[in-house]
Amino acid sequence: MKRPKERFWGRRKAVLLPLIAALLTAVLLPTLYELAGRPLIRAAYEGRSLPALNRMISDQARRPLEKYLAHGEELVAGAVGVLGRIALLLFLLFLLTLVPLLRSRLLQGLVLMAEAFALVLALSEILLGWLAPVDIFEITYENFQASANPALVLEPRPNAGEFNAEGIRGPLPAAAKPPGSFRILVVGDSLAFGWRVREEETYARRLESLRNRASSPGRFEVINLGVPGYRATQVVERLKEKGLKYGPDLVVYGHWLDDVANSGFAAFFLSPAKIAVGEAVNRALSASPLERGLKKVLLSSQIVRRSLLFAREFWRRGHPDPVRPPVPWGKGSEALPPETGAIWKELCARVRSGEVRDEAGSEPYYADYCHPQDFVLWDRALSDLSGICRERGIPCLLVQTPVLTALRGANYPWAELHRFIAATARLRGIETLDLREEFDKYPLSSLKGADLEHPNSRGHEIVAEAIAEWVRENLIGPIGPIGPIRPIGPINK
Repeated sequence: MKRPKERFWGRRKAVLLPLIAALLTAVLLPTLYELAGRPLIRAAYEGRSLPALNRMISDQARRPLEKYLAHGEELVAGAVGVLGRIALLLFLLFLLTLVPLLRSRLLQGLVLMAEAFALVLALSEILLGWLAPVDIFEITYENFQASANPALVLEPRPNAGEFNAEGIRGPLPAAAKPPGSFRILVVGDSLAFGWRVREEETYARRLESLRNRASSPGRFEVINLGVPGYRATQVVERLKEKGLKYGPDLVVYGHWLDDVANSGFAAFFLSPAKIAVGEAVNRALSASPLERGLKKVLLSSQIVRRSLLFAREFWRRGHPDPVRPPVPWGKGSEALPPETGAIWKELCARVRSGEVRDEAGSEPYYADYCHPQDFVLWDRALSDLSGICRERGIPCLLVQTPVLTALRGANYPWAELHRFIAATARLRGIETLDLREEFDKYPLSSLKGADLEHPNSRGHEIVAEAIAEWVRENLIGPIGPIGPIRPIGPINK
C-alpha cells in the first residue's frame, strides 16, 4: 500500500515534471547557447559545420558574423519568454491540484475561483501573445517633454534615453558641415527613429556606413531626426526647427501610412494634470530599479498593453486633439488645391464603395486618408516640405515601407494607398521610393520587428540599401574613393 507522501507526489507529477523541465530549460538555455550555440553558428559561418548548416548561412559577404550571433540571442530570448509563460501556466495547474488538501469547503471554493481566474488570464496572455500580439509605445517623461513650439507639441528631451544634447538619436553632429561632406537628414516618426532597433542598426546609420564604404570614409553623414509618434505636420516642423541648420544635401522622409493622422500620444501625455503628476512621479521613482523593473514586466503583458490602449482611446474621445490644429485655409475638402483634391475625391469614392479597404482588424489607414481635415493637413505638410527643399535646392525623397502582413504581393490590401501617396507626393514635387516589392523578396518572419509597422534590423538594412542605391543613381553616381560629389541640383520642380 502506497504511503500518503507517495500518493501526493504520484498524483501531481504529471504537472510537476513538465513544470520543472520548463523552468530548467528556461534557466539553462542561455548558457547552452553560449557553450554550444555560438560555436555552432561560428562554425557554420566559416563553413566548418555540417553541410546542411553551412548552407543556411550563404551571405557572409553582406553580413558579419556578429549579426548571426545577435540573431541567435534574440531567438533564445524569445524561447525563454515562451517557456516562462508555459511554466506559469503549469504552476497554476499545480496549485489547482493542492486545493483538495484544504479542509474548509468555503476556502476551497474561494481558492478555486481565484485559480480559475488566474488560469483564464494566463491562457489569454499566451494566446494573445501567440495569435494577435500588440505593441505599445510608452512616451515617458524621462525621454520626452512638452515643446515650446505649439506645432510640435512634444519633443525629445536633450541627453535623455538615446537622444543626444540636440535631442537627436545618434552621434552629435557638428554645427557646421565639414568641407567636402554630403549630409543626409532622415525625418519621420518611430519608423525613421528605429523603434525597437539599436541605433547602429537603424537605416539612417546603415545608410551612412554603406555610402562611406562606397566612397571615402567620413564623406557621408546621416542625421536621424525621427521622433516616435509624430504626424506629417510635426515631421516638417521638426525639419524647419532642428534640421535645416545642418545644411543638408538631401532630405529623406521615412513616411508611414498613418502619418496623415495623430498618434494620440501627445494628447494623452501632455494634459496639464498628466504633466504635473508625471513629472512628480519621475522625480520620485525614475532612479528606482524596482520601479523600472516592475514597469518593464507589466508592459510586457499583452493584457496590460490592451488595457492601456483601451484606456488611452477612451480618454482621447473626451479631450481635444492638440496635434490637429485648425485647417490653415478654408474648411475640409474645400481647402484642397485642385490637383490633389481630384485624386483625393477619387480615393474616397473607392473606399466608400468598398473597392479598396483595410484588412480586417488592422489600423484604418484608408479611413484616415478620407478624413478631410487630416488629409488637408497632411497635404499641406507635403507642400511645405516641397517648398522648403525647393527654395534651398535640396533634393527630397519620400520612402514608403509596407505593413508587415501575411497578405503580400497582389493580395496586399494597401497597394492603392501606396500609389495614392506616391502620386500626391509627385504632384508636390517630391521624389518617392516604394519598398513594398523589395520587402516581398524576403520571408515575412525575417523582417517583422516590434509589430506590423516597424521592421527589425534586417528590414532596416533593406531600407538603407535601397536608399543608398537611389542616392548613387540619382545624386552621386559611381564615384570612387576620391571621386567628386555630383549633386544633380533641385529635383522638386
